[in-house]
Amino acid sequence: MRIPGSAALLALTLAFSGCGPGPRPERAPASRRPEAKRPKPHPDAKTAATKPAGSARKPKPKPKPKPKPKPLSATIEQIQTVRTLLRTMREGEPDEAETAREQILEMEGAAAGVLVEILKTGDASEKRQALVLLGRLKDPRAGAQVRVHLASPDEVMRHVAARACGEIRDKGAAGPLKKLLEDESSRVRFQAAHALVKIKDPAGYAYFDARLASKSAVERSKAVHNLGELGGVEYLGRIAPLLADEETDVRYRVVLTLERIAKPEAVPHLIAALRDKSYKIRGRAARALKLLCRTGEPGQDPEKWDTWWKKNQSKFGRKPKKKVEKKSVKKVENPGPNLTPEKLIKRVKAEGKKKKQ
Repeated sequence: MRIPGSAALLALTLAFSGCGPGPRPERAPASRRPEAKRPKPHPDAKTAATKPAGSARKPKPKPKPKPKPKPLSATIEQIQTVRTLLRTMREGEPDEAETAREQILEMEGAAAGVLVEILKTGDASEKRQALVLLGRLKDPRAGAQVRVHLASPDEVMRHVAARACGEIRDKGAAGPLKKLLEDESSRVRFQAAHALVKIKDPAGYAYFDARLASKSAVERSKAVHNLGELGGVEYLGRIAPLLADEETDVRYRVVLTLERIAKPEAVPHLIAALRDKSYKIRGRAARALKLLCRTGEPGQDPEKWDTWWKKNQSKFGRKPKKKVEKKSVKKVENPGPNLTPEKLIKRVKAEGKKKKQ
């Protein structure tokens, strides 16, 4: 049986549900629609497209570990040879002593091992010589043994050991060196502070700054004098401001220190000292400039010196090339069984006589 109106009822239902041919609900404009998030391309997508098929990225090679330094060692013959040379340095003529020193330094690593053994078993004079030579060799492997002598009861030994620690750049000696900043000897205190500066420890600069800012003019002058003995351009920035000190003695000591440093970086400060009210300071500054710049034409006129320095400053930055003749120094690293200490002393004396001729 066919029910009339069923089609009309179905059409009406579809129209209200939005599926039929009737009016549909309005869609939101494109500006209000949320944009679909696109996946980001892989960083290797572009390179993979350009690379030929089958090519893969090679892993970076791992850095090779640094080889551990070999421990210092020495044979009995080497110890005997170096001790003979040390005795020649103490008792021989100046030329013979210089030849013996060069032979020890030529041994390098072997000499460092011998000198460390001498620090353990030698007498006081041999130990002091060993510390000086270890500072010249600058072998970091000797730092631990040098550090032991910072606590020596002998003032000279502490002074030489502090200097050697600075030359070796032994950062492990920072603690003992800071204790030496309160030493009873002013020489040891200043040498310890200088060593701290060389190993880039701020305690060294702090010690010098406190002395240079002292209320006592004698203390300031003494600090400048000690810095002049230590030398080095690294102290110019701390010494130069004292050219404006109220005490004439302090300013004069600064000029003497700049003359002793004898570096091109000191020239502008010496020119500034020519404007000092003291005739004594102006005369000393002019003398220092004459020696350093090898000319005395501008005299004591700071304006002429400024002009001269601007024209000639570039010449002082370049070091002239010099032909260095290689010294014929025989190595004694392996002296051999037939070389007795007596024969070694004769050889050193013969080489010293050749230098005199």
